[in-house]
Amino acid sequence: MAILDPLFEKRRKAFPSYILFAVAAIAAIWSFLSLNEADVTVWNLLAGCFVAGVGLWGAELGRRKLLSHLKARGIGTERIAIFGASEKSIALARRIRDEGGLDGQVLIGVFDNRKSRIPEVANEFGLAGQWDTIGELAAAGKVDRIIICLPFNIDDRLNELLDRILDVAVDVTLSPEDGAFAGNDFDLAATPIKGWQGVLKVIIDRVGGTLGLLAISPVLILIAILIKLDSRGPVFFFQERTGFNGRPFKIIKFRTMHGPGDIGPSMVQARRDDPRVTRLGKILRPLSLDELPQLINVVLGDMSLVGPRPHHRGSKAGDRFFQDVIDGYAMRHRVKPGITGWAQVQGFRGETDTEDKLINRVRADLYYIYNWSFLFDIEILFRTIPAVLSARNSV
Repeated sequence: MAILDPLFEKRRKAFPSYILFAVAAIAAIWSFLSLNEADVTVWNLLAGCFVAGVGLWGAELGRRKLLSHLKARGIGTERIAIFGASEKSIALARRIRDEGGLDGQVLIGVFDNRKSRIPEVANEFGLAGQWDTIGELAAAGKVDRIIICLPFNIDDRLNELLDRILDVAVDVTLSPEDGAFAGNDFDLAATPIKGWQGVLKVIIDRVGGTLGLLAISPVLILIAILIKLDSRGPVFFFQERTGFNGRPFKIIKFRTMHGPGDIGPSMVQARRDDPRVTRLGKILRPLSLDELPQLINVVLGDMSLVGPRPHHRGSKAGDRFFQDVIDGYAMRHRVKPGITGWAQVQGFRGETDTEDKLINRVRADLYYIYNWSFLFDIEILFRTIPAVLSARNSV
């Protein structure tokens, strides 16, 4: 149960040490800047400490109230599924149920593949299903973290799960029940962009997306008019794509094909010299101008400026679905999809009519995920324009 200990420990601290440090620093600066050196006394410093302390304490209370308000509406919560029915896992489930809600944890349920020999203690919660059920929930965007509570000596069950972890796009933590590693938790798969870095990336996306929309609004209006003049049909094309943690969302693009397009569970990818592409589409698609409305998706929070390109669930490489071609394909969904990405600036864009093309693209996406930094994002943004102008591999 060590995985949640730091979260619960934060709530027990009555007066975090960083506040004491900040109070002392602010008091010293305020005293020496606002008063003459001759007027500085112990009472001035104490007054400064009091004012700074009250201000910081009020800010801390305000922050907690805001987080509580957001979590009450499902924002900032972490939905947890526990795999492995045992005394340890049930104790963890109780802790999440009874105390976790205050810190944003929500118990989805306890799961186990066994059909017999289930410990009686598990009757308190009942079994919500097997591993396949967790996978389905994760694919539907209803699970944020999976905690595996199994003994290290169950090699077959554990090895089977380790092989299947790559197929889910959520955080996975192993919490061994016994053996030399008991009491220690291991992140087997984790979302790489989180914490303050994740918050900063979100802020940059929202601000950058908004400024980008304002800056190119004349271009967007012009393209919309040309689309209406070029062919019958709507200006925009909406299609379901797979987003962060496997959650579906509607991507927004300029319509570049005749007809309603692919909106069902399966689709036919655009290919070179595709007869469905409109006259204007033959200009917009190679320059990726049809992708510009995705800035709206960025502002809405469905996408990022930089990240793996989102795919339709029915996309195929050759005759096989993307997720069947390469192990770990779902790991692309551990970050938000992007308008541009490392794969695109490397030339892996356009049609994926062969499995090799998909493998190269996924490898580039995973390289980005595990080497992410703000400087890497900036590099990709600067390299996007020449990559697009080259129109390499575009359709």
